[in-house]
Amino acid sequence: MNIFEKIIRCGGFVTSEDLNELVKVAPDYPLCIKWSMMPREMQHADQVAQRISNVESDSFYGGDYVREVFVTSDQMRILEQEHSIFSPFSLVV
Repeated sequence: MNIFEKIIRCGGFVTSEDLNELVKVAPDYPLCIKWSMMPREMQHADQVAQRISNVESDSFYGGDYVREVFVTSDQMRILEQEHSIFSPFSLVV
């Protein structure tokens, strides 16, 4: 199973292990970071780990922490179509 199929099967959520693999095959793939207090933000896969590290260690941000990293619903629909796999959370009509 490739990394995109795994992300689909996990409902779009990306673990740190998934991120390492995704950076190797698609470093420019956009991901959404959901923070505890800060607004969500989009970053390319190859920038996510560094961004998380910077925010979590910076007192300016109050030591905020990441809640989750995921693909957006629009990206998820595209991935599902490209790989002919549906997320367990998708509404299939």
